[in-house]
Amino acid sequence: PEGKHYDYEVATFLMAPYIQTEVLVSDALTVEVGLRAEFSHYDYKNKMLTGNTRDDGTPCGFGGCLYSRPADRSDSFVNFAPNLGVGYRLSPELLLYASLARGFRAPQTTELYRLQSGQEIADLDSERLDSIEAGLRKSASIWQADVSVFAMRKRDSIFRDSQGFNVSGGRTRHEGIEVSLDWQFGTAWSTTLDATYARHQYDFDTVAARGETFVSGRDVDTAPRLFGAAELHFDNGDRLRGSLQWVYMGDYYLDAENRFDYPGHSLLNLRAVHDLGDRMTLSARLNNLLDEDYADRADYAFGNYRYFPGRGREIFVEFRYSLAATN
Repeated sequence: PEGKHYDYEVATFLMAPYIQTEVLVSDALTVEVGLRAEFSHYDYKNKMLTGNTRDDGTPCGFGGCLYSRPADRSDSFVNFAPNLGVGYRLSPELLLYASLARGFRAPQTTELYRLQSGQEIADLDSERLDSIEAGLRKSASIWQADVSVFAMRKRDSIFRDSQGFNVSGGRTRHEGIEVSLDWQFGTAWSTTLDATYARHQYDFDTVAARGETFVSGRDVDTAPRLFGAAELHFDNGDRLRGSLQWVYMGDYYLDAENRFDYPGHSLLNLRAVHDLGDRMTLSARLNNLLDEDYADRADYAFGNYRYFPGRGREIFVEFRYSLAATN
């Protein structure tokens, strides 16, 4: 309906002390341990009529308005995030490491107070993510490599249930591998590679808003299994430097039932910088070199594919003059 749907203000207070320490157990073994505690408090004030009505107080037709305004209220959340890391140096160039950590996210004000479908109160918990990671890092004179594996469990994810209510209780699990490589070949050329392959899966069963069904073991929608970037760099040590970047986004599902998907995309970006003097620099960036059609985000809703298109080929040129010499 026309008119205001929501009009409110929220005063937020956040306090987050933390402690982190590193212990050198031996020349080869290092242990890091830390703890972060966070207290967040929201004071919500509704500046309109409370409930599921138009802004003039009249009821909406067709079963009511698609929005609901809760009464004034306050909400507080207390979260703790411990972490433990261990590093063991097998040699001066080789490091073995592992970590355990917990992350969290308190509910956002929009999830608490921009309610829909007649929900009067959103009784939400903070989302929690527990993770374990182990990896091996190698550093040599002309190349570096870092390979790690990880597993994560996320609990109390916020989603819309079959009534359109914001509720907690979603769960997901994530396992994968990450690779990072840097290689200097020749005096002017180098290359980097960063890539991740992971499986992101739902870990609960329920029927959500618009009849969408979450089934344990299915892929999380909009979560690609493979993505990364490779870059070729040139720097002659004089006045000219540049890079060619290849960005890859793998395919991903657009719905929780894994019926529809987006095929992914690849993009090329080019950048060059030329120092015209001690104070002047000319640079250019050519994004989406091949003018590919792609989606920044894609989903499937109301029986249709929906694409939020990425930008086409574009060039940015910058001239910079410094009042003080850079050398």
